[in-house]
Parts: sequence; C-alpha cells; structure tokens
Amino acid sequence: MESQTIIKLENISKSFGSLAVLDGLNLEIKSGRFYVLLGENGSGKSTIIKLLMGQEIPDEGQGEMLGHSIHGNDLRNRQYIGHVSELIDYKVPIKMKEFVLRYKDFFENWDQALFDKLIKDRKIDLNRKFDQYSRGQRMQLALILAISIHPKLLLLDEITSVLDIYARKYFLNLFAELMKKGTTILLTTNIISEVQQHATHIVLIRNQKTEFNSSIEQLHQTFVKLRVPEGANPNILTSENCTWAGLNSDGSTGWIVPKYIAEKEEIPTEFIDRRKASLDDIFIYYFNFPAAQSEE
Repeated sequence: MESQTIIKLENISKSFGSLAVLDGLNLEIKSGRFYVLLGENGSGKSTIIKLLMGQEIPDEGQGEMLGHSIHGNDLRNRQYIGHVSELIDYKVPIKMKEFVLRYKDFFENWDQALFDKLIKDRKIDLNRKFDQYSRGQRMQLALILAISIHPKLLLLDEITSVLDIYARKYFLNLFAELMKKGTTILLTTNIISEVQQHATHIVLIRNQKTEFNSSIEQLHQTFVKLRVPEGANPNILTSENCTWAGLNSDGSTGWIVPKYIAEKEEIPTEFIDRRKASLDDIFIYYFNFPAAQSEE
C-alpha cells in the first residue's frame, strides 16, 4: 500500500519572547513509517509535537494532520492519535482501574484484550492512583493507554529517557510491530543508538529548520565510517568534511565522512570501517559544523 501524507507543516515559525525556536520549518510525515525526530536540546522538537497537538499555536505557517488543520482544537483527530510526553500527568483523584473504565469509552477502537495483556506484561497494578506510581511506571501506563486505542498516529515526546533499559526495548519492539500494522510513529529522543534498530526514517532539526528527512538506509549510503589505528594519519583526517566520531574498543579512532568526499580522496581500504555509520555518528557529524556540508 502506498504511503500517504499524514502530517504536513509548511513555513512554520514559532518564538517564545525573543527566542526563535522554529523559523520557516517544513515537514512531511508519511503513513506507516517510524520516524525519529532528532535535534540538539532546545532545537524545537517538543515544540513541533505541541503544535501538532494544539498545545501551542504557530506564529506563522500552516499545517495539517490526518487531513485536518492543526490550528484550533479539532477533536476529530483525537480518536486516532496517541500522544505521550515525558511530562504526562493525568491528575485524577481516583484509582487507575476506575479511570480506565471511563477513559476507554472515549475511543471507538479501544482494545481491552490488548490493554489487559500489556498491563500484565509490564506488571502494572491498577489499584493505585496515578501519582502513586514511579515516574517510569507512569510512562509505561501512559504508553499502554495510547497504544490500546489502536492509533493511526503515535506522537511520543522524550519518552525513552524515563524508561529503564528493559522497558525501552519492550516498547520499541512494540512500536515496530504497530508500524507493520499501519500505525505511523513520530518519536523525539536523545537516546539514538537503541532507536535506530527499529525506526525507518530520521528527521533532523537544525537552525530552526528541517535539515533532512530521510530513510535510515539512505543515510547509511550517504556516509562512510573510518577506523584509524593509533599512530596512523591518513590525509582525509585533515579535511573539514571529516569529523571525529569517538574511540573504538580496540583503541582505534572512528571518523565519519560523506561518501562523495571519501570517493574523491580514494581512501585506502584498510581505513574503511566495515560497519555502517550509526545515527550517533551522523548526529555528531551534522552538529560538528556551523553550516551543513553539501556536495559541490
């Protein structure tokens, strides 16, 4: 089935006082894909999610989500959108068992069997009020509620840092399964290495705009990773297009360089790392330079 545009933002600008967070941002999200939204702290990732949810209003620009404008509080989409952020708080004075009985009535596609399974898997006791859970348990419960409505779109804002490593793996696997069934996922995170095993596309926000929106496979084909032993000093390391990417377990140094530069330089094969450039490597590359590097 051909992917359809499920989110489209055009020339979006947003400032908070004198601080410009987004400036003419354009973004298109296709259905049935798992997108990771990356950017430095303060780059506007969470603001994008808030704009989509109607929690913030853009200063300029327009956008659509699931065929409806993002402007105003359009409730027609809420049946089909699961939204969870690190600041989630239901602020209800009742036990969650009672809350769920009321909550599920708002969603026509609520899946009680799925909800029960996830609650059992994650060992969540519903005989508690929301504020009686740990931060990680609150996040897991919020995710389970969002998943159980069978959303067309999952908007997830910085949820991975709150979860322990086992919970992260559990839910990332679950997100990948949901994607295979047609759910579109847009996730903001700073824990990149675990996400790249499940995501299909990367959106990178830089200088208040979309730097790129690409499949992970395309990015892997765009960069070459180098593995330089201690004491070696190939000429490519002097190129402004080549950036340090960390130390390896064997003491060698990792570097990353655009493929077109590597091909021009004719780098000796002994310096080519057999591993693909990771998302961590690519993130380091883009934020190491004051301006994006482009092929001449």
